[in-house]
Amino acid sequence: MTLALAISDRLQQLPERRRRLVEEGLNRFAEELVERSAEVGDLKKIEAASRAAVDAVDVLLFGRREELERLQELLAELRSRLDADGMELMELEASGRLQLLALYRGVEEESLSVAELEEVGISRQRLKQLRDEGRLLGIRLPFRRGYLYPSWQFQEDLTPLSFLPELLEVAAEEDIDPLTVHRLLTNRSAGDGATPLQLCEEGRVDLARNLLRAHGQSGG
Repeated sequence: MTLALAISDRLQQLPERRRRLVEEGLNRFAEELVERSAEVGDLKKIEAASRAAVDAVDVLLFGRREELERLQELLAELRSRLDADGMELMELEASGRLQLLALYRGVEEESLSVAELEEVGISRQRLKQLRDEGRLLGIRLPFRRGYLYPSWQFQEDLTPLSFLPELLEVAAEEDIDPLTVHRLLTNRSAGDGATPLQLCEEGRVDLARNLLRAHGQSGG
């Protein structure tokens, strides 16, 4: 079965109004992709553009209203600034912004919100106390109100990991922002095949601290 037939079969299963809207979107995207791809010599750019379009659709369909408005502003800004001489720069900027959106979405999926933690008995005030004491990592993302708490820092009983204060102490000393701390501690390449969190679980907290400190002293 060809791709066109597979999509057609799935479209026929949708309610009429939804099917019509999806068909209109597919047609607009296909026309734009065909026209623009003829001007691009690098096939990898076409592949990257298709992937970025799928990521953008995910944000547009499931993102919050303020996320959608901001994405539309970014796209409008990029389109208005795009010209022949600045094509390469604009492509890099657009790719970088989409990567950031993907990063933010990943953090959301890997974290617990204040509301979710309140549902299991951890109050907003308690979360603030743990943050202020350097015993819990809270991340704030653009376009989103409130803190997110990466789930890896909780034990089964939802108490913070015992070694976390030692790591957050170094992060504070080196002025490493919470989002970067999250990315570093879950980065497998940072610890020679093991994440710094895994190193801590193996009892090598000092090594994980040194990795954080080295990152801070290198300027990120």
